[in-house]
Amino acid sequence: MRERAAEAMNPEIGRMGDAGPARVSRSEPQMSVGTSEAAAGELNPEGIADRTTVGVFFSQAARYGDRPLVHYKVGDTWKAQTWADMKRDVLAVASALVDAGVQPGDSVILMSPNRLEWLYCDLGIQAAGAVTVPIYSGTPAETAKKIVANCEAVLAITSGTELAATFEVGGPLKRIVTIDADVAAWVVRRQKQLPEVAARLARIKPDDICTIVYTSGTTGDPKGVELAHRCLVDISRAILKVFPLLGVRAHQRHLHRHAVRRAGLDLERSGSPRR
Repeated sequence: MRERAAEAMNPEIGRMGDAGPARVSRSEPQMSVGTSEAAAGELNPEGIADRTTVGVFFSQAARYGDRPLVHYKVGDTWKAQTWADMKRDVLAVASALVDAGVQPGDSVILMSPNRLEWLYCDLGIQAAGAVTVPIYSGTPAETAKKIVANCEAVLAITSGTELAATFEVGGPLKRIVTIDADVAAWVVRRQKQLPEVAARLARIKPDDICTIVYTSGTTGDPKGVELAHRCLVDISRAILKVFPLLGVRAHQRHLHRHAVRRAGLDLERSGSPRR
């Protein structure tokens, strides 16, 4: 069984507990998305709970569309990923995960250095109703394996084949994929599971666990900290209230120096950044 931190957090912000990730509600979807509409990737963001990471993302994607969201470098050239681009890739990853057998509430490992694909894999995992379990790319193999076993991950996404070799299929872990090969193929192929993705998005609640972050603290093996959707959204919105006091404005760029844990702040903050 999973061993979780037993400390209590402010219930208005988030929670930690020892009961394992909350399973996504199986109630009937409230999102009005027809099969043809979902197949075209036209999701109605109003049908997704607001205090969820995916609710914030799809609402902002509908609002900002073709404005740049992320600027990233390929070789010596800077390129831009728009909100619409990110939405497309998030849905592609979510559809592929559903097709691979990932169920709501399942844990999915995400182990990669900082890169554009990290963002849409993270949100894609959560859009499928699953739980992102990030592991830093420099984590020792033995520690990474303990995390996989503890969270009972069913699938692992790694940057490339070198990191993929960290894990072995067995027990709950059914499949290991790479961003360089598998995810690259996911984002260009036909998305067969979008109606199911739409239904899962409609069932996600603010209290559902969206990520488990492992931290070693001062001693022993890493401990899993369960974070609900509302925890990340509420913290991001609280930070946004402080931004004007710091002289930070909408449309300004922010540099991510470390592996991105949560894009919630940027996903709600602004439209096109200025140079």
